[in-house]
Amino acid sequence: MDIEPLLVPHPKLPDLTVPPDTDFWHLLDTWVEAAWLRAVDLGFAHFLAKYDPQAPASVLLAAVLTSHQLGRGHVCLLLDETLAHADFTLSLPPEQGHLSLQDPLQALPPLPSDCLASLDLNYWQGALQKSSLVDSAQDAQIQAPLVLAETRLYLQRYWRYEYQVAQHLHTRMQIGRSNQVVNKALLDALFPMPVQRPHKKITWQTLNWQKMAVALASSQAVTFITGGPGTGKTTTVVRLLALLYAQNPHTHVCLAAPTGKAAARLTESIGSQLTQLAQQVPLAAQVPWSQIPTQVTTLHQLLGARPHSRQFKYHAQHLLAVDVLILDEASMIDLEMFAAVLNALPKQARIILLGDPNQLASVEAGAVLGELCKDAASMHYQMDTVQYLQASTGEPLDQCGLTAPIQNQYPLSQHLIMLHQTYRFAANTGIGKLADAVQRGAYHSVRYLLREHDDLALIQLTKPDPHSPPSTHPGAIFAAQAYRTYLQQVYQAQPTQEAPADAWDTWALACLQAFEAFRLLAVVREGIWGVTYLNTAIAHCLAEDAQTPLTWQHLEQTYYLGRPLMLTRNDYRLGLMNGDIGLCLQRFEHTPSQPEGRYVTRVVFQQAQGGLHWVLPSRLQEVETAYVLTVHKAQGSEFAHTALILPQHTSPLLTRELLYTGITRAKTRFSLLTSRPQAIRQALTQKVVRHSGLYSYF
Repeated sequence: MDIEPLLVPHPKLPDLTVPPDTDFWHLLDTWVEAAWLRAVDLGFAHFLAKYDPQAPASVLLAAVLTSHQLGRGHVCLLLDETLAHADFTLSLPPEQGHLSLQDPLQALPPLPSDCLASLDLNYWQGALQKSSLVDSAQDAQIQAPLVLAETRLYLQRYWRYEYQVAQHLHTRMQIGRSNQVVNKALLDALFPMPVQRPHKKITWQTLNWQKMAVALASSQAVTFITGGPGTGKTTTVVRLLALLYAQNPHTHVCLAAPTGKAAARLTESIGSQLTQLAQQVPLAAQVPWSQIPTQVTTLHQLLGARPHSRQFKYHAQHLLAVDVLILDEASMIDLEMFAAVLNALPKQARIILLGDPNQLASVEAGAVLGELCKDAASMHYQMDTVQYLQASTGEPLDQCGLTAPIQNQYPLSQHLIMLHQTYRFAANTGIGKLADAVQRGAYHSVRYLLREHDDLALIQLTKPDPHSPPSTHPGAIFAAQAYRTYLQQVYQAQPTQEAPADAWDTWALACLQAFEAFRLLAVVREGIWGVTYLNTAIAHCLAEDAQTPLTWQHLEQTYYLGRPLMLTRNDYRLGLMNGDIGLCLQRFEHTPSQPEGRYVTRVVFQQAQGGLHWVLPSRLQEVETAYVLTVHKAQGSEFAHTALILPQHTSPLLTRELLYTGITRAKTRFSLLTSRPQAIRQALTQKVVRHSGLYSYF
């Protein structure tokens, strides 16, 4: 194999001065051993080398780094960024690489910047263009494992996902605005009270953006509705549903969310809001309220996910039977899933996405909502969009100082609308203000708000001793005190043996609701500040706490009464999804073999439809204790009191988006726990970046 001068022996590692054709593989082996790369990245390189034994090292290294970036959530490798800032762009060495943690005296392997020092962009692009392993994005037939689009290198599958998403959206954007005139009288009735305009001058902040969002979404084939916490995204959906069904009672609308928890929360919210709205709207008789759907499903259930497969029941050759698809919590949707949704959507169907692009992006590769909604706050509306919104809503959009772009510029912006006014938090509360300060990266404002507002708290923790028992961890002690209430509900409010069957459901629902009142969120999974350790530590604290009924004897049982469990993988047999949380409870059951009855242990989950699902513990395949969640796992959920614990060490995971997402999980109270106040500043200065080319299509 032709090894190029980019892989010169590292001066601090003279043992690499071996025949050139072994340097490359030795380097990759060393990176895998140091946990800088995954085994799958190395395996991909070996596969490509067998596919083309003459492939130069620069091409194989580009492929390895593309695979590495995919594992970090990036859709592609940016060649120019990698050459300019290799170690930073690739996040190598990682914070928790094995060599750097286990043996600080051991010399590090050659850095990516060392290996790439002799390359320039033209040479690297040229080598890739000549390789049989790489096709150009401009080629008529894409068959090679890698695809090069300008300075972006993709794995073929992810290039196809991105291309399909862009083409589907372009097709829907070109359909144009519906000729059907919006029911302005009903729209006015759905939004009877104008937004207060205390100043004579009209600005974009004084407009009713919810009303305009409903008008926009009801008139076109694709719409993105964005906004921060409490800006009324669900309220907007409910009124949109009322308008759509008033205009066409036979409309078939599907509601979906990425996770079971998000689906359950939206189901409950839509149901209660529809009931209230039906009693308030003057023109309520025009709306067939009973036909409006309230059940929200997960995306996997919507598409008919097949077990142990990336395939779905519904796809381009077997389309969904739907007229309107509304997707909530869209920031959690990854590129592959969004491509699957669009592939399964009929051409005449309308799609509406709602979410907060400032939250964490999806766990898998891509940041679809953040990428497509980059310009939402800029409001680059063409004159025809402004005229339509004014005519249908009466909102004086042309008087608020917006500058219309040149005709045909920003076509995607005509399908974006941002909700600006916050309704969830009262003016004197701090959660909304804190979220805004974090979003702006305003460190001093964040520190001030945490000190001055009663619904916020900054808890300074002492650094735990790694040699002390887990029950001495200060973060675990704080959380255990907050979990006392739900355990008292579990142990002390349990029905008697003579209680009717529905009493057990009532009790179980009360236990689940009590558990949802508080949640501790963590940044990392491993280590003394991570989910795994803290879950154990909290259980030990609860067992030692004299004010809780949980004891060490209970902990000896795997499925002890009150243990919270979270699924870590979708279970289609049981209808449970990754991230669903249940509680281990005991109920009294009568069976044919034991008519006198006995207590049996079950894990109870609240379903998206609002009911309860009691499951035998032995049927659950992959679960973990859920006193503590990562912030990623908590997306789509809300808790009355949310606490976020920051790690002692610096971490690339500690970002502004993570801090913002953690804060916005709180309904009434937020606590920030840290033993290192500098971690707050680090989080505010470090932003999530997902490399992708999706925006370039628009």
